[in-house]
Amino acid sequence: MNVIYSIEDAKDIKETSVTIGNFDGVHVAHQKIIRDVVEKAKEKHYTSVLITFDPHPLKYFQKAQVKLLQTLKQKLEIMAILEIDIIVLLSFDEILANMTASQFVENILVKKFHARELYMGYNFQFGKDKEGDSTLIQKLSKKHNFNFYIQQAVIVDGIVCNSTTIRNFIENGDVDTAMKLLDRHFTISGTVIKGSGLGKLLGYPTINIQTENELLPHDGVYLTYINHNNNFYPSITNIGFRPTFKGKNRTVESFIIDFEKILYDEQIHLLFIKKIRNEIQFSSSLELAEQITKDVEYARNYFDKTQSPL
Repeated sequence: MNVIYSIEDAKDIKETSVTIGNFDGVHVAHQKIIRDVVEKAKEKHYTSVLITFDPHPLKYFQKAQVKLLQTLKQKLEIMAILEIDIIVLLSFDEILANMTASQFVENILVKKFHARELYMGYNFQFGKDKEGDSTLIQKLSKKHNFNFYIQQAVIVDGIVCNSTTIRNFIENGDVDTAMKLLDRHFTISGTVIKGSGLGKLLGYPTINIQTENELLPHDGVYLTYINHNNNFYPSITNIGFRPTFKGKNRTVESFIIDFEKILYDEQIHLLFIKKIRNEIQFSSSLELAEQITKDVEYARNYFDKTQSPL
């Protein structure tokens, strides 16, 4: 996989099979369209190309309101698995925001990437004022002599798979359903930092995770796996404000079951399996410790019957 960051870097590219989109989450529907592009490119000896944007256009127009499912690094790592030849990561700026769909198709898809085929999701639109819908692109495909394919909605367990729906499930703590739509466990990545030490005082030392991921599941306690150097460790994770201790900052803390290594400053990935309860304000630290004991016992029973994600 080759990643290029500007149109000027697109050199010596011959005929291509292209898809364009935001691909936040690289979920089941995204994976299908990418695989179609890769398969068709191999069949016709084209180069497979995926064009996406950074920042996400929603970020550009709505500033910080939308929380994305992934960091850019996570998105590129998932895309690499799907064997796309070239990823074009365009900076979404004022120039691109004001470019019409016709200009984008002619100057970028046709002239720079020599597109012979274009694949788009049924609800994706691009160009100034989102004018580049399937009707307009169909007309432009005839004008510029490329094939245009629209992927219809992908349904998983009766749910239309899209990034907005997945964000809503995660924000509501339903990481189980999100996993089905993502085709993998929702994951955040980050660095292990020193915390307050309260977990150790309660008999359950935790690691605190500082993450660049914008989107976190709803406050509560979750069954999770810690991925450290591609080793997966069962854990329970609390997201929230630690109301028993009148915490002011939202934290992500994990207790790794039967694990004694020190992980300060290490990079880890946290995979969410299922929510087991809401965050609760207890009347005392003893009452909290008793509940954590029950949580850990529940987790042990669950993980004893479950294979690790690897």
